[in-house]
Amino acid sequence: MLRLTGTPRIVVEGRLAARLPDKVYCLVALLILRFNGAADRGIVASLLWEDGDGDAARANLRNLLSQLKRWQERTGTRLVHADTSRIWRAADCEITDLDLLLAARPAVGDDDLEAIDGLFEGDLLGGRGADLGIDLLAWLDEQSASLWERFVGLVLPAAAHGGGAGAERSLRRMLERMPLDERVERALLTNLSRQKSAEAVRAEYRRFAERLGRDGLEPELETRLLAGTLGVEFAQAMAPTAEARKPSRPGLPRVLILPPAASEGVKRSAERIAASLVDDVTFGLCRMRTFAVIAPYTARLISREGPEARRTVDADYVLFTRLLPGDGEGDYRFGFSLARALTGEILMGDQLRFSLGDLPVRHADITRLVARLVAGEIERTEQNTSRLTRSPTAYTYFLMGQERLRMVDLPDLRAARSAFRHALELEPDFAPAMSMTARTLSMEWIVLNRGDNELLVQARKMASRAVEHDPLDPGGYRELGNAALYSHDLDAALEHLKEARARAPHHADVLLDHADALAHNSRFHEAKRTIDEAMSLNPLAPDEYRWVAATIQFFLKDFRGALKLSLGMANPEPLGRVIAASAHLIGDKETASFWRGRVLDRHPGFRVSDWAGIVPMRSATDRQFYEDAMRSAGFP
Repeated sequence: MLRLTGTPRIVVEGRLAARLPDKVYCLVALLILRFNGAADRGIVASLLWEDGDGDAARANLRNLLSQLKRWQERTGTRLVHADTSRIWRAADCEITDLDLLLAARPAVGDDDLEAIDGLFEGDLLGGRGADLGIDLLAWLDEQSASLWERFVGLVLPAAAHGGGAGAERSLRRMLERMPLDERVERALLTNLSRQKSAEAVRAEYRRFAERLGRDGLEPELETRLLAGTLGVEFAQAMAPTAEARKPSRPGLPRVLILPPAASEGVKRSAERIAASLVDDVTFGLCRMRTFAVIAPYTARLISREGPEARRTVDADYVLFTRLLPGDGEGDYRFGFSLARALTGEILMGDQLRFSLGDLPVRHADITRLVARLVAGEIERTEQNTSRLTRSPTAYTYFLMGQERLRMVDLPDLRAARSAFRHALELEPDFAPAMSMTARTLSMEWIVLNRGDNELLVQARKMASRAVEHDPLDPGGYRELGNAALYSHDLDAALEHLKEARARAPHHADVLLDHADALAHNSRFHEAKRTIDEAMSLNPLAPDEYRWVAATIQFFLKDFRGALKLSLGMANPEPLGRVIAASAHLIGDKETASFWRGRVLDRHPGFRVSDWAGIVPMRSATDRQFYEDAMRSAGFP
């Protein structure tokens, strides 16, 4: 059977078959749930490769079907039929859990409950891969919700009215999959009241209320009334565990940063220093431009007025700060904790130690560290909230796009651009999304080896919009620099990136692009120092960092270093020319031949002479060196 809910897998004659590409599972799900068993190949291709052009999508589909055909012949298991115009499923195709779930009748007794319970294991294509497009992922989420509703309709009536252990097991398994579903919780409370004690009902209700409370929710009135009638003390059942969570705004998270509260033993001069630290943390978060930060003046007023005043600013998060005495004279601890504004749930907290003597040296490092820790926790929380509610905000779309940019490949670039587009639809003035959209356009120009400047013109326009909307954000200047660089305006590129560094001197991504521009200006030693600094600030950096670092090493004649960095990329394909040339220059003919073949398979029309006219390079000597290296590696 082919399992499409939960983690996709195929069991053939009792054994787990080799995993297929995620798009095969997605293809079968589309045929069953969207096309009633049969679909046009062109339509399927456009859905599975939503960010590619029509010809490329159809070619990708041909390759996928060819791979699937070989698998079907090897295993003797058929998932789909295909001809030149259609793809379809027939009676001889392997049955799926979706087929059984859609054909199932509502359960009557425990045996039915057990059988149906095995038909739904979680989200459709759970653990889905990163190569699926944004719109396809949204469709999968919608179908997951629809399948869950069908599953609940099949199981809940029998489980709610049954009083045995089988019904309880089914209900608990359902809550493992959807822990906040109140219908299932009410059925479980009713079941427990029939077969167990009132204390079991109270304990279950308390656990459920606590689960909701962690996400700023409270049980529905119907659930509270039922709990009251089943033995939960009425006051406990009706008391709200937390304010009902307001619907998520489609825009940016709002952060309230409260000035530091002082403890006994803290000098007034130290209090002023702590307030300065908090102001700098506030400024640091503001510069990230991915949060709406409540103004410090308002924050100070709210701090004086007390907790009730916090409700007036409609914040999502509150950062509490406190100055505490340290171990010795002049030693202090700067404590901070981030909480949900609605529930008071503490999301993270820490303390940083310092002395008044070393503060002038450590001040900038402390404020940067606090801002980075807070930003990282908000990012994680927003992503988790988006997964829970299935309603992404502009910020979560922005994060989705950034995640796709960890890989430098055409499908990921286009998927990232789609995510940034969704972010801008929800928040039209969101300058970071404009900057990153510009970045995807410049990167696509590189990946495609484009000879025309259409993509770069679009990138410049989008980056200029970002600068207009937020001239203090480095992102717009950074992308103006990139677009200028690949338009062969090398002086303008350095000037724009200088502006970006002035706004964010320790921003790893800005340092990355500055290093790239320095390399194209044939300033390789300076570029090496800059990329080393960027990688020290971002040690788990995405592929782009290794791309730039490997290119710099190549021009510094460290071919082994260039090869090591290139092959350390998650996806080395875009740097295939550097890999082939580096391998050839150290005498590794086999690696050089392999990567030359990979490059020419992807770009059969590639010619060194054409490439030389596209890539900007200040020094004609450096350009000639690279051309000679590629030709010696066998490139035409």
